[in-house]
Amino acid sequence: MMIFNNAEFRRNIWLDFSLQRILLTSLIIGLIVYLFQLAGSHSTSAAIAFALACYFIFLWGTKNASECVIEEVNLNTWDFQRQSALTPLEMSFGKLIGSTAFAWYGTFISLILYVFLALNTSTTATELSLYGQLFNVKTLDIGHEVILLLMGGLLTQSIALILSLQVLSKARHGHNIKTFRYFLIAIFIGGTITHQTFLLSSLSTTITWHHIEFNAASFIPISLFIFLIWSLIGVYRSFSKELQYSQIPWIWLIFNLYCVIYFSGFTFAAPLSEQLNEIEKLKDLQTVFKSAPIYTAFMVALLLSYCAILIDNVSYLQYKRLITHFNEKRIVEALNYSPLWIISVAFLLITGLIAIASPLPLSKFIDSFSSSILILTTILFLMRDIALMHYFTLKQKSRILGTFVLYLFLLYVLFPFLLKVSQLNSLLPLFIPSYGQGNFVAFAGLFAQIGLIGFLIKIQCKAYRV
Repeated sequence: MMIFNNAEFRRNIWLDFSLQRILLTSLIIGLIVYLFQLAGSHSTSAAIAFALACYFIFLWGTKNASECVIEEVNLNTWDFQRQSALTPLEMSFGKLIGSTAFAWYGTFISLILYVFLALNTSTTATELSLYGQLFNVKTLDIGHEVILLLMGGLLTQSIALILSLQVLSKARHGHNIKTFRYFLIAIFIGGTITHQTFLLSSLSTTITWHHIEFNAASFIPISLFIFLIWSLIGVYRSFSKELQYSQIPWIWLIFNLYCVIYFSGFTFAAPLSEQLNEIEKLKDLQTVFKSAPIYTAFMVALLLSYCAILIDNVSYLQYKRLITHFNEKRIVEALNYSPLWIISVAFLLITGLIAIASPLPLSKFIDSFSSSILILTTILFLMRDIALMHYFTLKQKSRILGTFVLYLFLLYVLFPFLLKVSQLNSLLPLFIPSYGQGNFVAFAGLFAQIGLIGFLIKIQCKAYRV
């Protein structure tokens, strides 16, 4: 295939593979499994083989994926690769599969031993594995288990590569950039998703999604496969952006829509019986559960908005080009410079308006509760944080993301904790969304913060014009 003949993939294979390394890795894996076979049984050695596969695919492979581009930036060779004739698809395959190829080799050797040993035992495949022993998962067969592991590992590696690609424009202003943070984040996200996939797929039950029942053993792996496809699309689009291919962010639009629909489908309300329906508080709770899907969609849109802020590389020049193209009525060119957060915020506003039209009757359970106030203050806090991120982007050239995360910690964790300890609860709406108490403090404080940050942004924009 043409994709296997691209220079980046062949370069990684040439660097990572040698006869000595291939034979030594196979020998070490075989010896480790054989030693546990002598000390224990087929079950023990099979569990070790599965653990080795997890090590190669999640730890080794994810670490290589997170480092493959950043190392090029640190060595000042990435710009030469960007100017090569490689297409985004070839670069995506060469970096994602090429940089992790040897980890995949170790994974496949371990899985071959695992399958061989598992087939020679009477216990179920997942029960044999280290995972099954830790979480008491017993109903997955060997093929099911191996497929889930491979999909989860590739998803984790893709996430690590996507995260490292999003900070390249900021990374070029720094020196000796570290990738450990992206490795940890990818391991946490991918590992959590894979863990839940194994756990839920092993249940002999059904999952209700948008009031439709699905077999968990089929629904969960399909969900993992779809998110894997999304991650691979994300790798491709990230390389397209890095290689300066013009692209309208319609993929991010569809991904937001998919996430909002997908996650909101798990929150639903079962109808109450006639006897329970006569209890007033239970009727209120039933109304809460009926409104839960739209509030779940609101929270998903909020999370995606913050993700967009963190991964998008906004700049003064980008907005200037965006406004210029719009003024010249060149809509397609303008959309190429549209930041991702605008799409996510649009979903947030739409779901927020629908949620306001479906208020939660929680005032009987929480004093002075107002879901409308909670939604409005949450949106305003997001606007403040977006403005804050733009200020840091205009103000400094390095450590923008770290500074932004530090300020979020101060504003959402440290300051509210100090106010709580100091018994100044009336001032808490200045730093966390209000749900109906201290409305004047909440809105006055938010508008003051947004106005102050907006003023600082205006000063920075004037400095750019000069």
